[in-house]
This record gives sequence, structure tokens and C-alpha cells, in this order.
Amino acid sequence: MKFGTTISFPKPFNPTFKMPTFTLRCAAPELAPASAPAPAEPPIAEPAPAAAASSKHDEGYSSEERDIHASERAAARNSLEERELRHVVRRAAIDYAPDGEGYVAAAAEFQDKAWPSRAELHALGYTTVRNTVPPAWLDADQIEQDATDVRTGIDRDGPVQEDSHRRMRTMPPSFCSLLGGLLTARFCEDGVLGNRDKIEPRLFVSTPGGFDQKPHCDDDDPMDPMYEDTQHDDNVLLNGILGLEEGTELILFPPTGPAKRVPIAPDDVLLFRGDCWHAGAGYPQTNRRVHFYLSSPLRRRNPGYF
Repeated sequence: MKFGTTISFPKPFNPTFKMPTFTLRCAAPELAPASAPAPAEPPIAEPAPAAAASSKHDEGYSSEERDIHASERAAARNSLEERELRHVVRRAAIDYAPDGEGYVAAAAEFQDKAWPSRAELHALGYTTVRNTVPPAWLDADQIEQDATDVRTGIDRDGPVQEDSHRRMRTMPPSFCSLLGGLLTARFCEDGVLGNRDKIEPRLFVSTPGGFDQKPHCDDDDPMDPMYEDTQHDDNVLLNGILGLEEGTELILFPPTGPAKRVPIAPDDVLLFRGDCWHAGAGYPQTNRRVHFYLSSPLRRRNPGYF
């Protein structure tokens, strides 16, 4: 087409012609159902003002009186007498804590009241424990028959300190084990076992014509400080004699008073400390009895007869 060319229309041109209008209709998208609205958070409460401190000492007082009363208590608490009292209480709490001196003393006092034999043992140096083994075990003839003279060395069998009227005899290990178990169980009942865990029994045989021994202790160092310390009452060396026959006795030398002959009935045990001075008695007839040492890990006996 060239510029200047005339354009003709088949129909007359209507300059007022308007384009038809259309309405576009679209389906709205499906929306998920709305969930229930979340509950509104409660408003944050303002903190309440702190209440005035009070105690059982403040009961019955108004607020003004309480302040005055508190001041009076503070003054009393800081008084010299009050401070001294608190010091005594704290000191007692320390003393009576486990392993404290006061605690040990209180425990010893309680044990002495609960077990009179224990109190007597550590006050006098000896005590008698009764009904220790079944009577069937007290056949002195059978025990002597089963005993043998086999031990040598420091604790040898045979005469004691060259005394031909006193002999030590070794008993069968099985019998010693059972006897030791019965004795220690009985001592535990009477509160005299303590921390002792080793018992060494031997058969003691005396023949007629012997004399009383010289006074001695069965611990080679009876002056050891352990014997003076009540905290070691459950650890010091103990010795004992189990009666097998009538007429058994031991001569004791208490801390005060004269020497005394203490009889030991069959089935009874005379238990005495390692620092207890004593002497074996001479007998007009044959006498069999069981002698033993009872020791703890803190106080084992040294071998030998003293």
C-alpha cells in the first residue's frame, strides 16, 4: 500500500460504534474451613506486693509492734549470754558428730547400759560370760584325747614356762573353728566382742601338785596407751578361759583391793583384758580348760607366754 491511497468500506462506517462489553465470571477457589480461634492469653497479672516477713515470734503483734519486737529479739540474740550459748551448742554438735570425742563417750555409755558385761569388763578388767556353748561340747576327756602335742616354736605345746604341772595342747582345727564361732557369737550377744575377729584357743591341762603362778598380764605391753583410751575398748586384746570341769578358777588382781579367786563353772567363760593382772591357780587334781586369745586388727598379740 502506498501512502495517499483511498480506503473504501463495504458498509457505511458508523463512528459511534462501540465494542461490546463482556463480563468475565470465574469460580472462587475453595478455601479450607477456618479453625476455631485460639483462646486469648490471659493478661499478665501484676506481681503482688511482698508481704511483710513474719515468724512464730511475731504472732499476736501488729505491724508496728512486730518491728519493735524484732528489734528486741535481735538485741537479745546478740547479747553475750546468747552468743556463748550458741557457741556451746555448736561445740556440742561437733563433739557429738560421728567419731567425735563426745559421740564416742556417749556411745560407750549407751553400750555399758545395754550390756552390763561390757561395762564390768572395762571397769574391773574382767567379766564372766555364762552359757557359752552346748553342754555336749564340754567333754574334757574327749577334748584331751583329740588334742595332740605337735606345735613347736614360740607357742609350742608342752610345759608352760618350764612348769611341768601346766601343759598347752593343740586341739583339732575343725573343733577350734566351730568352738570359736560359738564363743564369738555369744560374746557378740553380751556386747563384749567389739572389733575382735581372731580367736586362738588351746587346751590347758594342769596336773596335781602345781603352785599358783606369779602375777602377769597376757599382753607383753600392758602399759600401752591403748588400754587407757576408752575409744579403744572394742580393740584391746582379750583373753579367756572356758571352764570344762568343776573347780576351775583364776586368781585376779583388780585395780583396787586384794587378789581374788574367781571360779569358772563349766560352760562359763572368764573374759579378761590384756592389761588385767592375773595368775593361774595350782590344782590338787587334774584340771582341763580351754584358754584363748581374742584380738582385733588394731591389737594382735605377740607370740609367746607371759
